[in-house]
Amino acid sequence: MNREELAEFAQREGRRQIKGIGLTVIVILLCVTGLFFLIDRMDRVGNSPQSTILFSVCAALPLILLVAMSSRIFRAMPKCPHCGIRLYREFLAVAVATGRCGHCGKSVES
Repeated sequence: MNREELAEFAQREGRRQIKGIGLTVIVILLCVTGLFFLIDRMDRVGNSPQSTILFSVCAALPLILLVAMSSRIFRAMPKCPHCGIRLYREFLAVAVATGRCGHCGKSVES
């Protein structure tokens, strides 16, 4: 991967991450709204098994979504062909600017 491809990748991934964060925020807001509804229902009706299960799912879904999104973002980052480190954050910026890995200093261009 040459420097131009790395720069294009960084821009494309940045736009994709912004869209993913927006979708994640919407899902989290929906889950929080559902949690408030379930808490109100559980207070009025009592703790039924269905309410407890729904409460658990609505509470865990945002956490699972954040972990899945973070791992997908991290796995999408390119690796240095020499040391194998992911070119993530400052390492990607160094690779785009210099064409070298920010960890081992060797060329990332193949």
